[in-house]
Amino acid sequence: MQSNKRAADFVKHVREVARHANVRVVLRNQKKLFFSETQEKLNGFFSEPNADSSGVITVAVSRPRSKWLGCLAHEFAHLCQWFFSQAVWTNCDLGVHGDAADIICRWEKGEEFPAGIVDKAFRAVRHIEQDADAKALMYIEEWRLPVDCNTYRRESENYDYSYMMMHNNRKWKYMRRK
Repeated sequence: MQSNKRAADFVKHVREVARHANVRVVLRNQKKLFFSETQEKLNGFFSEPNADSSGVITVAVSRPRSKWLGCLAHEFAHLCQWFFSQAVWTNCDLGVHGDAADIICRWEKGEEFPAGIVDKAFRAVRHIEQDADAKALMYIEEWRLPVDCNTYRRESENYDYSYMMMHNNRKWKYMRRK
């Protein structure tokens, strides 16, 4: 089937590009991943390389192919944001306060930050995620991957909505918007 070949070619492309950036691609036979840094369950994540180790894109693949391929495209977009030092990536560094996603995680657990820093962290994280979703949709369309773009957009909007609700309520609760 042609969609199987396109999906396999995309995975191969992601692996080749990642290898050149000192990033491993790990497709785990799990429904969810446990990300030890934040203690949360995820569908996938990207971690940039550091002085001691290579980076990694990890995606849970014991789900429908359309779901994990969309997730792989999203995490690949994060790799590209990092590799090309795009503003959406670099804007997540909030100086002495740290990384925007880390600030949100610590703030959720009760650590206090100036309101302006919390606002800036949420803006930065929402922007980087929206940009990664836009890039992922571009990859999905360009590679003609077997992923329903309307479903991907709706899930992306729900995810963004959950960030808005978290910012308003200081509780991480996924909320589905109709």
